Amino acid sequence: MPALNATLEIGGNNIGGDNYVSLPGSGLIGSVYYTGLRIDI
Repeated sequence: MPALNATLEIGGNNIGGDNYVSLPGSGLIGSVYYTGLRIDI
């Protein structure tokens, strides 16, 4: 978005959707999705 001097960021982690365990005894880790708007001033 050049007119606003901004950048739109969209991303995700584990977008396949399968839950997994990173350490024995810990909970399941699922998907994380995020959006962000970075404005340079």
